[in-house]
Amino acid sequence: ACLSGQPTKWWAADEYGNVLKQLLEGIVEGQVAALYAVQSYCYSLKYPSVTVTVAGVAATKGSKEKAPSSKSVKLIELLFNQLLSAGVIEFEGFLSWAEDEQDGSNESLGRLDALVQTGGFMLRLKELMQDEVEEADDDEVDAPREFMANKA
Repeated sequence: ACLSGQPTKWWAADEYGNVLKQLLEGIVEGQVAALYAVQSYCYSLKYPSVTVTVAGVAATKGSKEKAPSSKSVKLIELLFNQLLSAGVIEFEGFLSWAEDEQDGSNESLGRLDALVQTGGFMLRLKELMQDEVEEADDDEVDAPREFMANKA
C-alpha cells in the first residue's frame, strides 16, 4: 500500500513494528490510545480510500500465473489490519477501542465515521476471536480424555 507515493511499512518488524509491539504489548490502554491516534490521523485526512495491490486470480483461464489486482479500501481499515497482523494491537485493544465511549473529548472527533468504516474489520475480528475460543474449548475437552486414556 502506498500513501502519497511512499511505501507504508512503518508497522513492519524491521522498521518500527517491533518497537511498537514491545511498547504496547499487554497494555490495552496504550493500544486504545494508539488506535485513537490512527482514528485522528484518518479523520484529519477525511477518511480517504487507498488503492492496494492484492494477489489476483489467474490471468487467463489456462494460466497458472496470478495477476495482481488492485482494490480500493478505507485507509483506517488498512491500518487496523496491518496493526493486527503485525501483532502490534491485540484483540482486546481493538474491542476496547470499539466499545470505548469518549463523548465530548478529542477522541470523539470522527468517531462515528471510524466505527462505520471499521465495522467489517470488527466483525471479522470477533469471528477470529470466536474461532480461537472454540479451539481452546476443544483442547480443554480433549485433555481429560487423553489423560483418562493414559490412565487406563
